[in-house]
Amino acid sequence: PQAAFYVFPNVSQFGMDGAEFAGRFLDEYGVACVPGGEFGEHGRNNIRISYATSLESCEEGMKRLEQFVTKLREEKKA
Repeated sequence: PQAAFYVFPNVSQFGMDGAEFAGRFLDEYGVACVPGGEFGEHGRNNIRISYATSLESCEEGMKRLEQFVTKLREEKKA
């Protein structure tokens, strides 16, 4: 993004809305993000991730996000 320090990915491919995704991500991996529905109905399938922190924190958060997404894809296959 050129103007902000957030990304707003759509997570509906995992069979859940942003609130469920954010809750599970926090509970299972200890990483907080904001459900997109907090920004209006059109964002309900999204999450908002801030990258206004240290590079090390961003790298760790993205590593955990990759692990979570991999787990969700495996769950979907089962």
